[in-house]
Amino acid sequence: MMCFALKDKIFSHAIEVFAFDDDYHFALLQSNIHEAWVGRQSSSLESRTRYTPTDCFDTFPFPQQPAETAAARAGETGGQYHEHRRQVMLARQLGLTKTYNLFHNPACADDDIARLRQLHASLDQAILACYGWEDVEAGHGFWQNERGQTRCTIRPEARRELLRRLLELNQAVAAREAQEQAASAAAAKARPAAAESRAAPRQKKTPAAASPAAEYGLYRCLACDQTVLGFACESHVREQHEGRAVGWKKVE
Repeated sequence: MMCFALKDKIFSHAIEVFAFDDDYHFALLQSNIHEAWVGRQSSSLESRTRYTPTDCFDTFPFPQQPAETAAARAGETGGQYHEHRRQVMLARQLGLTKTYNLFHNPACADDDIARLRQLHASLDQAILACYGWEDVEAGHGFWQNERGQTRCTIRPEARRELLRRLLELNQAVAAREAQEQAASAAAAKARPAAAESRAAPRQKKTPAAASPAAEYGLYRCLACDQTVLGFACESHVREQHEGRAVGWKKVE
């Protein structure tokens, strides 16, 4: 659950703070598209999802150059969603948790909560348009998650399809960034080589064998059975196992 907060506050270590102040990024991070990725990448604390930025945010592939009209629509819808939710909370004198308990309760058909659900569906559609994935049939309704909890969310088939596309996008972005870094490094090496053309060429080093942290596939931690992306393995070990050595198995 995302919300805006004043920057003069001191936040608990358990609260993640994102340096965004616009409705577009609020809509993106509040959407079920981001929630699907978080559900796949995060660990759990009791029955709750534990949001770790290195696993959930750093690896999340943002829309790549969304159309201006799509981004504007997402921002507008995000603003409407946030304002309506604020009014609901004020009128009912409830916090976020109790408000979303009503949101996810099929027995609650109150007009203000029903409107909040409609706005959330519109928000998801706006974010899908930013990705260019309008063909995904979200199927908003009441569905059970992997923990058997009933949630007002997108249908399981849509969630699986979004995870597949997000992973493909993640790998494409990572590969592009790796190519850009390699090209930049090669250009930096070429400049002194041209100035010192008489110097003997350096012997090329044989690259070390790739480790999970250098790859973009999926790996299962043998210590806790959690599946993470290859480049997130090191942060997973630091945050979940206090730096202790663990084994990994590649997910085929």
